[in-house]
Amino acid sequence: MLQKCRLCGKEKKLIRSHIVPEGFYKKIYDGKRRLFLTSQSRNAFTLMQKGQREELLCKECDSDLIGNTYDKYGIEVIRDRLHIQTFTDCEKEIWVGLDYNKFKIFLLSVLWRAHIAQNFHTGITLEKSIETLIVKSIKSGKAPKENVIPIVGFSLVDPKDNDFKCDEIITNGNTYKREGILNSKTYIIIFGGYAWTFIVPSAEKNDSQEYFFLKENGLMVFPKQNIYDFTPLTQLMKSIHFANENFNRINRSKK
Repeated sequence: MLQKCRLCGKEKKLIRSHIVPEGFYKKIYDGKRRLFLTSQSRNAFTLMQKGQREELLCKECDSDLIGNTYDKYGIEVIRDRLHIQTFTDCEKEIWVGLDYNKFKIFLLSVLWRAHIAQNFHTGITLEKSIETLIVKSIKSGKAPKENVIPIVGFSLVDPKDNDFKCDEIITNGNTYKREGILNSKTYIIIFGGYAWTFIVPSAEKNDSQEYFFLKENGLMVFPKQNIYDFTPLTQLMKSIHFANENFNRINRSKK
């Protein structure tokens, strides 16, 4: 059946598109490439194959444009640490050498896919003007300026377990109002060990988080964030524990 692709707008056969690229799910798959999905209320849980996907895009837009150009670069940078130099201390991480256009468009494409998804990422809803801006960027390969939908990344750390990289956590995304700033929101989606925070529609003058914005010169500074003091995760801690126990129980029952 032909449907309208959400990127090119043409009537085509749509494929099941990932919202967060599949490369970030690999560490949480079981042996059959399944993962365990739980609701925040912990009232429901299920097994899912190959990550969260929906029929959103045609093959050309999903694989050829977003996948091969932007998702590939994002995975190589965040998961594989290619293309960049990294430095770290007890308070922050620093990445140098990012391709600003590719990396920002990759992250914005995840935000946009979360927005247009219907089944899982219901916590993300963008204004039409923001959606139009992101689509234009994806198509043109030219990202908005660093103060337009600026992006901040928090490096998630678990002080109770230094071996836990926090890259096993993927969230559907949440929306928050920026305290004291009228008509400004932040959208937070967690994957790859980082909380990617999008400030919409733009930064304020002398914005308090400006130092941490993804910069056009390819620099990004990530403050380290204790996961036990981070609201988007503290809300999910019990759910994650519940999911892990039930995933292990299901696996045991299959043996």
